[in-house]
Order: sequence, then C-alpha cells, then structure tokens
Amino acid sequence: MSLIIPLERPISTDTVSVYTSYNIDNPPAHPGPDFTRIICISDTHAESFPVPDGDVLIHGGDLTDLGYFDELKTTMDWICAMPHRRKLVIAGNHDLPLDEETYHRNWAKLAMGKPESTSKALDLMTGTQARNAGVVYLNQSSVRLQFKPDGRHWNIFGSPASPGSGSAFSYKRGEDAKNLHSAIPEETDILITHTPPYNMLDDVQYAGRVVHPGCKDLWERVQDVRPRVHVFGHIHLPHGVLLHQWPGSTPDTAQYQETLFINAANQPIGAGVGQLQEDMRERGIELKTGSYPFQPVIVDIRDIP
Repeated sequence: MSLIIPLERPISTDTVSVYTSYNIDNPPAHPGPDFTRIICISDTHAESFPVPDGDVLIHGGDLTDLGYFDELKTTMDWICAMPHRRKLVIAGNHDLPLDEETYHRNWAKLAMGKPESTSKALDLMTGTQARNAGVVYLNQSSVRLQFKPDGRHWNIFGSPASPGSGSAFSYKRGEDAKNLHSAIPEETDILITHTPPYNMLDDVQYAGRVVHPGCKDLWERVQDVRPRVHVFGHIHLPHGVLLHQWPGSTPDTAQYQETLFINAANQPIGAGVGQLQEDMRERGIELKTGSYPFQPVIVDIRDIP
C-alpha cells in the first residue's frame, strides 16, 4: 500500500494558505502586509537543509539526535543564521542537555560519555547570540509577541514534553499529563508542543494496524483552548497539516472556530518509512531530511485578531 503524499497546496481559504511542498528556490510569494508568514520545522535532529524566509520560524523540538552539546550548538548556529525576525523554539525528548534533572540522572546509563554542561546548553537557547537572532526559547511557558513591526500581538505557549520515561521532558499519561497540559492558557493563539495531540496527525503503523501515540490529555486541553495554530512533531511520518473545524462554535463561544494542526517533523523515520522510500524511488526522488515530502511547512495566516 502506498502512502499518501501531500498535495501542492492542501489548504487555501480566505484566512489561511498552507504549503507543504514547493520549489525551495522559488517558494510561493508572501501574500502581503495583511498576512503573517509562519515557517514550521521540527525534529531536525542536528541536520540542516534549506528553509524559506518568513516573518517567524517555529521549531517544534528534537534539535539534536543523540543529545550532545555539539549537536545542539550546530542546530542553534543554523537557526540563528536564518533571516526570520522571530524564531520560536522548544526542545524535545532527544534534547537531554536542556532537561537538567533528567540529564544528570540518566547520562551514565545512556552511555553519553563525560557529562556536558547543561548551563552552556541553556545559554545556546537564551544567551546573547540567541537573543540577537530573535530566538525565543519556550519551556512550558508563554509569551506575547509581535512578529512584524506594527503587526498584531500573538499569545504563544510552548512545551517540550512528551509521554514516556527516561528521555528529556517526559511525563506519565493520565493525571501527570492532565496537570501538565492544564497550564496552557486559554487565550493561546499559537500552541507549540513536541508531542502531537491524540488522533491528530499521529498515526503509526504497528503490528499491522494503525495506532495513535499522541496525548489524549493534550487533545482534551486543545479542545478547551482552541488555538488558531497548533504546531508539533515527534511522530515523524504523519508530517502534514489538517484544518479542524470546531463543531458548534461561534464567535461568542470560542476564541477561534477552527484550528490549523501542523505536524512539522522533517526527518523521515519511523514505522512504514521503508514503503515510503520505495514509493519515492519509483518517482526518482531521494528521501532526505527537510526535502519533499518533509519540507518546512509554509503558513500564510491573515492577521485577524
């Protein structure tokens, strides 16, 4: 069975256009001052690739592959060199140096060699280079920002957490998950989480059936908050977008009547990747991180309040 490849322009409405595949040397033109262009990437795992310009860059975590400082520095040097005025970045489960408690508890059994400085790792995210480049590092925290001069303000919340144990920023499903995600403010416009919500671009082939490892408690909270955009990664192969209409919502009952869900993972790994590689070879396409059909997602969104 062949996997579905994204359309050239899967979503286009009066308020948002989304591009998951395009000519990186000639990307779609910015639609103008009434729109904000958001570029979404995630799960780059210390690899680099061409990224289109935009008003803001969002990275959904897993900056590193094995959790080493040098990998984190390579990725942050790459991000800081990009032209986007604002760069919103969260960590992921691979980014152990940014989770100080888990790193010092687990580095030895993970055979990571000599311990590295977690304070130096954090400085890569929040130090002078990052600040001068417009990087905003979110760790279970929120921020209110303008992406363009004289543009609207956006409320953003970012969380590096994902269900599991032993890896960075992990949590247990159930009560721990519910408590964690209850921190997402109701006024959030843009939500960035490393893990996907349950049953939203999180499908995985396992033992001949489809399973959904996304977080149910995150999905419950998202239904309450109803952000305009939700960016995530972690589960790589369902890379893509989905515009979800909230049933029964009106301007009087919900912040937004629809949410754009974006799985921005760029590295093609996971159960089922062999079939995808075969499909791509038949089309003469080499499957690479950040290349079709795992390119950065371009989102042009109208600046309605």
